[in-house]
Amino acid sequence: MSQPDAIIRIKNLRLRTFIGIKEEEIANRQDVVVNVAIHYPADKARDSEDINDALTTAPLPSV
Repeated sequence: MSQPDAIIRIKNLRLRTFIGIKEEEIANRQDVVVNVAIHYPADKARDSEDINDALTTAPLPSV
């Protein structure tokens, strides 16, 4: 029987990074807050209980 997708959630991950277009933006680090939910089918991993069938988080494809 198929179960709902598994979900990996990242909430309020605060990163300090260089981002921007203007010179002063690029020169100074800015805080960026990341919130993401990754839904994926985990039936195979649930059924086999084999870690090799689970989703690896390194590396995740760029979005």
